[in-house]
Order: sequence, then C-alpha cells, then structure tokens
Amino acid sequence: MARHSIPGLKEASSPKAKISKENLREALVLFKYLRPYRGQFILGLIVIALSAFTTSLFPLFLGKMIDAASPGASLPGMDTGSQLGLGLKNIRWSLNTALLLIFCQLGVQTFFSFMRVYLLTAVGERSLADMRKDVYSKLLTMPISFFSERRVGELSNRISSDLSQIQDAISFTLAEFLRGVFTLVIGLFFIFWISPKLALVMLSVVPLLAIVAVVFGKRIRKMSRKTQDQLADSGTIVQETFHGISIVKAFTSEYHEVSRYVKSLKAVVSTAISNARYRGAFVAFMIFSLFGTLAFVIWYGGRMIQAGELTIGVLVMFLIFSMFVGGTFAGFADMFSQLQKTLGATQSVREILRSDGESVDLLPVETDPKFVLKGN
Repeated sequence: MARHSIPGLKEASSPKAKISKENLREALVLFKYLRPYRGQFILGLIVIALSAFTTSLFPLFLGKMIDAASPGASLPGMDTGSQLGLGLKNIRWSLNTALLLIFCQLGVQTFFSFMRVYLLTAVGERSLADMRKDVYSKLLTMPISFFSERRVGELSNRISSDLSQIQDAISFTLAEFLRGVFTLVIGLFFIFWISPKLALVMLSVVPLLAIVAVVFGKRIRKMSRKTQDQLADSGTIVQETFHGISIVKAFTSEYHEVSRYVKSLKAVVSTAISNARYRGAFVAFMIFSLFGTLAFVIWYGGRMIQAGELTIGVLVMFLIFSMFVGGTFAGFADMFSQLQKTLGATQSVREILRSDGESVDLLPVETDPKFVLKGN
C-alpha cells in the first residue's frame, strides 16, 4: 500500500520557518483567498494609514496646548507666514482651541481604529473559512492508508492552529506591521521637522543598540536552546528509568539513577544561570542606554529652550514622537517572530493543498448556496 507523506504533519505545532524569498513566495500564494474580499482589504490598508496619521497629530496638538499655557512660548526670529513648516511649528492656539482639536483628533482616530480592526478581521475570518474548507476537503480526498498512518490530533491541528496562525497574520500581524511602518515614517518626519539636531542626537544611539541587541540576542537564543536540549535529556533519563524500573529494582541501582538524573539537572541549572547573566546584562544595558539617551535629549533640549530655539511644548512634542519611533522599533522584533511562525504554518497548509488525493466528487460543496461562506 503506498505511503502518503506530508512533512508538515509530523509535529503537533508548526515550527518557525526562515524568512527567505522562496518561503515568502510560497506564503503569497495563499493570498489568493483574499481576492474575493480585496475591496475590503484595500480599504483596510487605507484606514491603517489614516489611523497612523491621525495618531501622530496627538503629540502636535498636545505640544500646542502646553505652549498655550506657557506665556511667551514662541520661537523668536521666525516669520510665521514665511514657511509652511516653520509657521505650523510657531502657530499659537488658545487652551480651549487646543483641547477642542485634541478631542476632534481622538474622535477621528477612534473611528479609524474601529474600522481598521473590523475590516481586517472580517477579511481574515472569511478568507480563513475558505481556506479551512479547502484544507478539509483535501483531507477528505486522501486514501484510508493516509489516515491509518496519522493521529487525528495531527490532522485537526492543521485545521485549527496552523490556519489560525495564518488568520492572525492577516487580521493582526499584517495590520500592526503596516501601522508600525506608517508610524515610523511619520514619526521620523516629525522629529526631524521639529529639530534635526535633537533627532540626530536621539538616533545616534540606535545603531549601537541594534548591534548589541543582535549580539546578545544570538547568544541568549543559543543558550536557551541548549537549556531546552539538556532539559529534554533529563526527561529522557526519567523515561528510561521508569520503563526499566524492574531492572533498576533487580540490580538495586536506584542510587546510580538518581546520581545520573542529578548530574543532568546540574547541567540544566548551570546553563540557565549563565543565560540569566547574559539576559541580565542585556536588560541593564538597554535600560541605561534608553534612559541615558532620554536624559541627554532633555538636557540638550533644555539648552535649546534657554537659547530660544525651542519651546517647552515643542520639546514635549519631540519626546512623544521619539517614544512612537522607539516603540515601533521594539515592536518589529515580535512581528518578525510572528512572521516566522506564519511561514511555518503556511508551509504545512501548502503541503496539504499540494498533496495528491483520490478522485472524489465535491462539486455539490462548491455549488450549493448553503456552502457559500461570503457574508455581508
């Protein structure tokens, strides 16, 4: 009897896959399920851009509110009508006007945030339902030998966890990634618009933090894998001992087995503590660098305020935009990990859809109106 093999079904959960051109090209094939809903999907992408833009207006209006409460908070030597950029930077609003603009901005941002979540969730759920139907239909076409060689949990996992991972990528990860890109571009534009000097001071530490993060990250991941491998070895000792418990009792080798297990545990503890040193050093360095940079930026901005080059509100505006930029950079690391998981899930699903099954008539499923998944 022929053996039908699908490599993706070997594990209960999909591993992370490397980000490569081939894996990305394979993942993009599944975007065909978005075609019936491409109108909502494109509208969702537009709403993401508008949401990022309206969010970026909050620091601007907040800075103007602070300047409105600060008497004489204007930049000397500037003709407010000479240049659009400088004029916007030095424009004066009353406290009431600034507050009104902030609530208008929050109202528009709330609407765009709602539409972003609603549209992409609707697209993700509907395209996921189509994908589930195709995977389930493909599994039903597989011969009896295929099911006799696999556990039910492995098959159901493909329809649950892997497809849910893909759905999360469409509804959440993709939206957050695009929103992060828009926020990063807008944030960088505003901090350079506010003060190129302060922007260069703040960004000067970014390359150093990136290099340290890569070096420490590789070391920490390596030590974590080593810890997991050693912990698995200790688990193997327990299984071997219990499976051969009659032999252990017959030769009174309990002390030997305990010693072997303790030796394995000591190796796990030693590696975990070494890894904790690296993680502790990394966290301490990041805290020192980030807060040190923040303190230096505030100090430098304070000198610019004394020199009449900035106002307090503009400095606050700059700091909030800097937090947007820094938070976006930090979020990209988690999105990268989620993308690797999605590629792993995509490989498993694609292997099922490409597999050869038996000739089964599924035409009624495609034509009967009760099987149409597209909703209002």
